[in-house]
Amino acid sequence: MRASVASLGLLFVVVGLVLMALKIGYFGEFKILGYGFTVDTFLLTVSGLIVFVAGLALPGGPSVVIVTPKPKVKIRTVVACPSCGKFVSRRARHCPNCGRRLKP
Repeated sequence: MRASVASLGLLFVVVGLVLMALKIGYFGEFKILGYGFTVDTFLLTVSGLIVFVAGLALPGGPSVVIVTPKPKVKIRTVVACPSCGKFVSRRARHCPNCGRRLKP
């Protein structure tokens, strides 16, 4: 929301300045510091500046943090016992099934 309001105000400012530079306007002309402006382009530029500053002053939206839980899968490395073929933990020193000594 904040960025869209500020960008809309900036758009008004740019359009107003372009219209001023091209001297395009429909309502009465006046001079400020020797420069001639039409009322409509001046008001468009000033109101755009006000909307831009107001857009910057708006509080930012709440930050959204998405936390995904870690999977609860326990991965164990196993090897097959060379004697009986049952799967045994890689850290085991003996096969719990046949008792054969496994390589360290």
